[in-house]
Amino acid sequence: MKARSVLAGVALAALLAAARSRADAPSAATPAPPAASQQRDVSLDEYRGHLQALAAVVEACAKARDAATCDPALVGTDDRLPAAAPPPAGASVGDSKRRLVSYSWLRALLGKVRDADKRSEEHTSEL
Repeated sequence: MKARSVLAGVALAALLAAARSRADAPSAATPAPPAASQQRDVSLDEYRGHLQALAAVVEACAKARDAATCDPALVGTDDRLPAAAPPPAGASVGDSKRRLVSYSWLRALLGKVRDADKRSEEHTSEL
């Protein structure tokens, strides 16, 4: 049981690191940012709390592997954090005050897990 929790934590940390490196790397096709209604301005403490909640979502999904616990809607909104670094060259003044942290990659991952589990359940019920 503890090994599963550790594995879920390691998986979340690896996914967060991969997302951060992907965000820093230039991309030919940058996806459009989420709508403003899917973003919220948060403090650093709220951001940390959201990350802890996301870790719990990932752990619950890893344990239960069902549609309810692997629902991408459980990820919640994307976070807009206070920017700690100076704005990049060419950024507008408004862009320099907040940094968007998108969780679209986690929503997509949970959606894939949920859909794969649904297909597996359908296949098992056909037997």
